[in-house]
Amino acid sequence: MKKKTKKTKKTKRGFTLIELLVVIAVIGILAGIVLVSVRKAPDAAKDARIQAALTQVRDVAQMNYVNSNNSFTNICASNKLNTVDVKDFLPLHTDIVGNNGGHDEACVSTADSYCVKAQLKVDALKSFCVDSTGATLVATTTLASFCDASTTIGITCALD
Repeated sequence: MKKKTKKTKKTKRGFTLIELLVVIAVIGILAGIVLVSVRKAPDAAKDARIQAALTQVRDVAQMNYVNSNNSFTNICASNKLNTVDVKDFLPLHTDIVGNNGGHDEACVSTADSYCVKAQLKVDALKSFCVDSTGATLVATTTLASFCDASTTIGITCALD
């Protein structure tokens, strides 16, 4: 009888150098994409804080309106929030300036209406605006022309 001989075949285990290099390249590309996205997150969070602070400005202005004989005249001082007469504006002003790189908000008020706008952080050409009508607006107008006094309802956020 013949003896059966087994042929032993060596199987390769592991990855080739090319496979490893491809995997490392893919991981590097994905890491780069993630890093770019993560870097924008803090500025986006600052924009959200600015928008939240301006929304609170509207609430404080409405309460102040009632306490000031139905007038918005003391909302603004020197084209920014009046933090001297309306103490509740001080933490909001600090929050806005702290999150948008030190730029003061812009503010205009009359007895019947007001408009407040602050520059955003992610896109310095954009600003967030609130007014006495309850409107909120992200605008790209300059801070010098941020409110529209030509409307029949008083000062409002200007459209681009």
